[in-house]
Amino acid sequence: MVAGNPITHFWKHAFLVSYIAYTQHFTAIDFSREADNVCREETEAETTSNHDTTILSSRLKQLMEEEQLFRQKDLHISDIAIHLGSNRTYVSNCINQELGLSFSDYINQYRIGYAQSKMTDSRVALSMMEISEQSGFANEVSFYRNFKKITGTTPNRWLRQHASK
Repeated sequence: MVAGNPITHFWKHAFLVSYIAYTQHFTAIDFSREADNVCREETEAETTSNHDTTILSSRLKQLMEEEQLFRQKDLHISDIAIHLGSNRTYVSNCINQELGLSFSDYINQYRIGYAQSKMTDSRVALSMMEISEQSGFANEVSFYRNFKKITGTTPNRWLRQHASK
């Protein structure tokens, strides 16, 4: 196969593009309007996305506080996404962007809050192991590590500080 002259090929394409542009009657003003429309559509998409993220964040909070899904051992972001009727990427982005937390930190905050309420409940006498299990932690080591990470102290020290209150 013999290739044609590249210069002739270029001019044929240049003529074709120019002819199409000429017949379209597309001016600089039209281009400016089109660019404005694209910017407006992007802004509207961002606003819709922010609104959707806020709704998802609200539904996520409700799921955690009312259904206490955080108490489920071996909880994955895909489990939450299924409950919310969403996908794991969208839920992860919501937690990261709206709340500034990783998924595990988000869940562990709820778990530690729940553990603290159990620790100070005088009606129930539970061991730290029982509290960690009921809070959704896989084991006591994970409970102690996350408790200290979130509160800055150990569960026993925290309990001594808050038992008298």
